[in-house]
Amino acid sequence: MSFVLASRWLGWIAATAGVVSALVQYRRVRTRGVEGVSLGTWLIFAYMGVFWVIYGVDVRSWVLAVGSALLLPLQLGIVTHLAPQRHVRLLWRAALFVGAFGVAPALAWGWSAGVYGMGAAMVLMRAPQLWDLVRTPGSTGVSAGSWLVSAVGSALWVAYYVGAHLWAALVGSALSGAVSGVIAVLADWRHRGTGTDHAGEDVSVA
Repeated sequence: MSFVLASRWLGWIAATAGVVSALVQYRRVRTRGVEGVSLGTWLIFAYMGVFWVIYGVDVRSWVLAVGSALLLPLQLGIVTHLAPQRHVRLLWRAALFVGAFGVAPALAWGWSAGVYGMGAAMVLMRAPQLWDLVRTPGSTGVSAGSWLVSAVGSALWVAYYVGAHLWAALVGSALSGAVSGVIAVLADWRHRGTGTDHAGEDVSVA
């Protein structure tokens, strides 16, 4: 099996893992309620999903386009359960965030600029969680296992992007995956120190 074909299969595995992760969160929201689930985070995921679908179609990356398209209904379902109509300002803030990092650079300088911007946005979305773990010894609500899954998912996407020669997307996934891995290690260390384990929320394998 050639590396390109193998990387394509790894991409489909990464896409499937992302759908499963979102499905688990969607079922949790439906059965257990929305406590601890961030509307802002899932709005950004949904806006990013639209960006990745369009980008995937344009560069003929059907793994990325189809995977992102399958995620969208689940992301929108979670958003719907969080009553976005009550938070119009948050709707606009999330749209401006994705627009500033992804859409505007893509329109001004091409897809590569937009994809690099989306990579930076994915890292920034993880920064508050990382900062909380660094400054708060008793940080709770962070699942080391969930963040490890996120890091592994990012590694699978990196392997796919190498085979597809999508270097800008590779950089974004590599950086966000590295941050997810650091969060997983820190969370595990914190939990070992306190003798606890907690279920985390809003973790994406993107």
